[in-house]
Amino acid sequence: MIFITVGTTAFDSLIQAVDEISLAINKKIICQIADGNYIPTQCEYFRFKPTIEKEFRDAELIICHGGAGTLFKLLELRKKVIAVPNLERSDKHQSDLIDTLSAGNYIISCYKLSDLKDKILDIGKADLKKYEQPKCSIAEEIIKFIDR
Repeated sequence: MIFITVGTTAFDSLIQAVDEISLAINKKIICQIADGNYIPTQCEYFRFKPTIEKEFRDAELIICHGGAGTLFKLLELRKKVIAVPNLERSDKHQSDLIDTLSAGNYIISCYKLSDLKDKILDIGKADLKKYEQPKCSIAEEIIKFIDR
């Protein structure tokens, strides 16, 4: 199963692109569409659920926006991820995170929705690295700063 999540913000262009290529993918696709206006006709969908942990666990591939919470949760779960920055938003911070994680070979990035089908079909060839969460040293840095 392939799971698509857009988080809490509409991302109609992603949902529409997935819906249009879904028959060529030949896998069950479930889309979380938030408050989007586009309603998929070829894929199962829902707007929101209290939790999407089950979908995360059950999916063999997750296509998502570039939200930090979503991406780091998926990396923690060791999922194959194709991340598509939601450039429909006014802020463009998703691109920075996607670029960094893609450059580290932890995820696949997709900036052109016309490339999404090929990226999905080629995901089995991807040799992505397992993400290891870095040690957080913020508390130690604060203590050092205070002790100066």
